[in-house]
Amino acid sequence: MRAQLPKIILGCGLGSALVAAVPAEAGVVISTKPTANMSCSAGVCTATAAAAVLNVTDLENLLRSGNVTVSTGGATASDIVIASALTWASANSLTLDAYRSITVEVVVSAAGSGGLSILTNDGGTGGTLSFPLYGHIGFLGLTNALSINGASYKLEGDIASMASDIAANSSGNCALAAAYNATPDGVYATSPIETQFSGNFEGLGNSISHLQIIDGTDVAVGLFAFIQGGHVSDLKVVNARVTAGSSAQSVGILAGGLNGDVNDSAEGTNFGGTISGAVTSGIVQVTSAGQAAVGGVVGLACNYGAKFPVALVIDSQSSADVTANIGFAGGLIGDNCGGAAIETSFATGRVISGDGYAGGRVGFDIGLISDSYAAGNAKTGAESENGFRPPNAAGGLVGVNSGNSVQYSYATGTAMKGKRAYAGGFIGYGGGTDTDNYWDITTSANTSPSGQPDENNLATGLTTSQFQSGLPSGFSPTIWKEDQAINSGLPYLIDNPPPL
Repeated sequence: MRAQLPKIILGCGLGSALVAAVPAEAGVVISTKPTANMSCSAGVCTATAAAAVLNVTDLENLLRSGNVTVSTGGATASDIVIASALTWASANSLTLDAYRSITVEVVVSAAGSGGLSILTNDGGTGGTLSFPLYGHIGFLGLTNALSINGASYKLEGDIASMASDIAANSSGNCALAAAYNATPDGVYATSPIETQFSGNFEGLGNSISHLQIIDGTDVAVGLFAFIQGGHVSDLKVVNARVTAGSSAQSVGILAGGLNGDVNDSAEGTNFGGTISGAVTSGIVQVTSAGQAAVGGVVGLACNYGAKFPVALVIDSQSSADVTANIGFAGGLIGDNCGGAAIETSFATGRVISGDGYAGGRVGFDIGLISDSYAAGNAKTGAESENGFRPPNAAGGLVGVNSGNSVQYSYATGTAMKGKRAYAGGFIGYGGGTDTDNYWDITTSANTSPSGQPDENNLATGLTTSQFQSGLPSGFSPTIWKEDQAINSGLPYLIDNPPPL
């Protein structure tokens, strides 16, 4: 399935009169350029053309004197993009009302008691709220009002308050008010958020740094132990260290497990269980003798009993190093099972499974993967006489693929193996319905896309220079792009770019 989600762009332009200059970018863009194609009256600024600019200083001045609404004018401009840093310290509120998407590319700071209301898909469909690269929204305190698409969100300032509020209401709406350094918390002996989460958590592009967990007793281990039909968006968990013991079955930095909200009696309505816009880094490991699914973002993503994919990881990335002594290790997800879907995501960390499956993106896959890539090396150990079936395997993208779809994806890392194990530049073992996949024969040191000689149609080998010379066949230019200054000139995801 090909993801076609539009990029969220926060764009605002403000002025008391229309300006003749025409902005270069479509949508309402909040920037340092002069206000253009915006009509502002009584605190409401509305786009009058498909390409409009709201000068950030004009907007800040209006917020000093009253509440302000920035609108795309229905479908006139469609999207809002915030491209220049925006700060207001008054008690006045800002409303961003987009026909489709809102994208925050920079820092937006409510430095006073003012509130923020965000509306996406106000008349349109397929739009999102996103925070590419270093964009984020911060609040001075925890009492500011925040609403997203009509729902009120409670602001959280630290992990302890997150855990307490989710325990009190596991289906509630929470948001991280600002970056949080977890160093003073010390080492957690269990997952900080142990309650199965079924609500909405919006990170607003903010980060939790230096999270440390050493849990020798629990089954699911991560910042969130288990997301059960809930939605976690735009949260960064960086410089983390998560270690689990022999009881562990699913271990990840953001979450141990992710499951869809299954309702088989009403097919078509059971969408749920999503991680979107996640960024993780650090180390996640299970070094004891127990078998586990270990991932840079989530250990296990699954749909038990679901009729179609409802557990979804999208627009996410991880540079974490991942180790499973026994089991499934993946740069993003350890075990992608039961029809779960991964879209427009990537991983760059080192992945090791001492005895099992290791993949640059996913260790074991019986779900769907689309428009994704992996750059980290993957390694599995020697196959024992009573080892895994399928046998131990390492792949640049996937360790073992159990007959499901992988499409529009590529891998550049090296897959390494011990005796009697399998290794391939793209998939270590297995195959499925595969379309327009590639691996880098220059960087991977793997001469075959698969460890199985009869599965060499899984992907096409390209040299690094071939990758850099243009998008591979099948890669949509609305999803992928190339730039010599980004990702070493290799294809990258437009809505999920790598760190600069």
